[in-house]
Amino acid sequence: MFSPLKTFKSTIFLLIGFTIVSTFSQAQETSTHFRYFEVELNQSVNLVEDVRSDLFSDTPFQLHSSCGAKNSFIVAVPANYPQRVYQIEEELKTSIQGTISPDKIESLHTISALDLESFCQ
Repeated sequence: MFSPLKTFKSTIFLLIGFTIVSTFSQAQETSTHFRYFEVELNQSVNLVEDVRSDLFSDTPFQLHSSCGAKNSFIVAVPANYPQRVYQIEEELKTSIQGTISPDKIESLHTISALDLESFCQ
């Protein structure tokens, strides 16, 4: 009835299974997720000339993409950034206003990751 060989095999298979599951679980935890904010402008702005690449150099913010047809661009903020959305919006406004005149900024709001694919269509 009791077979040490079968018990040993079952234990080995369980250990291998747990190892595989824990490996994939750790891989998922290390992926970076972002919050996205769209900055809409009331006139066209040349992002290469007017918005320098070092605009967000002192922050974890990243210029994600832009759309000339909509006069807007998207900023990516790591989801683990320890601020609430309204605080991030204020920090973004402050950073952007150093480069772009405040009267050119029409709005700044969150945008879902699903809307990124159709952002400039």
